[in-house]
Amino acid sequence: MHAAPLPSVDIEHHAQLERSLALVRAALALFALVTVLQNLPVPGEVTPFNARLVIGYTVYALAAAVLIAVLRPRPAVGALLHTGDVLWAVALTTHIEPLASMPSVFYLFALASAGYRWGLYEALLTGVAAAGLHAAVSSTRSQLPPVETGRLVTPSLYLLALSALIGYLADAQNRSWAQAAATARVLAAVDFAGGFRASIQRVLQILLASFHATEVVMLFEESASGRVYRWSLTNADGPVQLHELPGSEQETWMVPAQATMRAWRLRRHGVRVRSVSDRVWRVRRSRRAMVATGHLPFTRTALVAVLRIGGEWTGRLLILDPASRADTRTIDWIATLAAHLGPTLYSLYLLRRLRSRVTVMERTRLARELHDGLIQTLVGVEMQLDAVRRRLATGEVVNPAEVARAQEQLHGEVVNARELMQRLKPLDVNPADLPGRLAELAERFRRDTGIETKFVSALDEVPAMSPRLARELMRITQEALVNVRKHSGAKRVMVRFAASASHWSLVIDDDGRGTEPAGRYTLDELDRIRSGPVVIKERVRGLRGGLVLDSPPGRGTCLDISIPRT
Repeated sequence: MHAAPLPSVDIEHHAQLERSLALVRAALALFALVTVLQNLPVPGEVTPFNARLVIGYTVYALAAAVLIAVLRPRPAVGALLHTGDVLWAVALTTHIEPLASMPSVFYLFALASAGYRWGLYEALLTGVAAAGLHAAVSSTRSQLPPVETGRLVTPSLYLLALSALIGYLADAQNRSWAQAAATARVLAAVDFAGGFRASIQRVLQILLASFHATEVVMLFEESASGRVYRWSLTNADGPVQLHELPGSEQETWMVPAQATMRAWRLRRHGVRVRSVSDRVWRVRRSRRAMVATGHLPFTRTALVAVLRIGGEWTGRLLILDPASRADTRTIDWIATLAAHLGPTLYSLYLLRRLRSRVTVMERTRLARELHDGLIQTLVGVEMQLDAVRRRLATGEVVNPAEVARAQEQLHGEVVNARELMQRLKPLDVNPADLPGRLAELAERFRRDTGIETKFVSALDEVPAMSPRLARELMRITQEALVNVRKHSGAKRVMVRFAASASHWSLVIDDDGRGTEPAGRYTLDELDRIRSGPVVIKERVRGLRGGLVLDSPPGRGTCLDISIPRT
């Protein structure tokens, strides 16, 4: 059993390891076969015992390779093959003289297999078993006198030393791989599209399964209010539980920590601490630590890590009763994981707040547009029609121009409402279809407004453009045409879309009254004078693009937008 709980290695990694070992085993078998056959006394004689032995090992190696290739290898299969590797190594190196001078090759394979399959302790046990078997078999075959027993002891000592070295290196590599894979899984579980609760659920599920713990807890304390929220999971298949802790339980769960502490291990008889300076010490009978130790729901060990989540929140990550004893390397890893997890969760928290604020701002803008535009216009038209009705009731003659004016206002608001719905509707644009979608937008604008609108593009389809950029260019064009209708008084407008080796180009050119102040301005200059279309400027800036607004006095407006292709 490992000295520390490692994150669980996934089945595909285990299968890949067994396939690699099967390939090496087959290569060793062929190597041994060539070595023995080249040393036969007379070619064509009856095959001697050593040749039959190495042929048997070759058959064993090839059969194992076929088995691993056809079936998904299970841990039990790996243990069975490992036993066979050790027995074959003893048999080959003690019975075959050409291979006896190189026993480390076969023993090295068996030791490396144990180290990479399981870890340090298993490699040591393999070394002890192999050394004992090798000494026993060699002594019965060679009948060495007592004075030469050192020839048997020395190889055994070498095997033990080699098993410790290989086991340690393989264990360290397995641990590093497993911890890196688990860290990647934990951070990938924070889904910016799926929400905060779902992300916490996935993170706790991964940690619960990795450490085979009885419970995993994540705590968040709001600095401003002092409120503490506890997320916990005891069953990987169950839902995550959220509770706000009462004041009497906050100090117990928010385990007291010194400023330099990153992660530590709680036990019933004290606290094992690892600080930022990587020094390890024992806190003996610390009153506050013992209070936490006495009231937390664990029986043997609890791993605790500090979560630093921006300036607004602090927190703790608790893993209660992991399956095995945690050493300092595991505590280091927990500290590193918490250091990465805290900022990631804080980013998700900020994104939720940002989305909430954007939703509120968008609803406010929509309410303002409906109130200042559609509703006021409808009230005005209602008053005009009421006046017309009153005059008709008294027999007065109604000027048709008044009715036409009311009709024109209603038509304008119908166009406004349609444009508003188009901007609110989710936009899904295939980049290859962008020129066609822009042409449809220009044609719809012409039908709705009566303004002569022309779309020009030399591109039939657009390669190598992201969907986001295609959506943004559609939104920019929509906003620009809305501005043309509302503010320019134009009779003609042209939309041009083109591409160069380095940039995408979108130009909206109208023959209206122009803008104030007149002149030619870049994006930075428009920001400096606080002028220009705000929504379009923000979208262009978000794309790291450039914008030029050219409006000669009384000669219309040309909006030239350039977006880098990289």
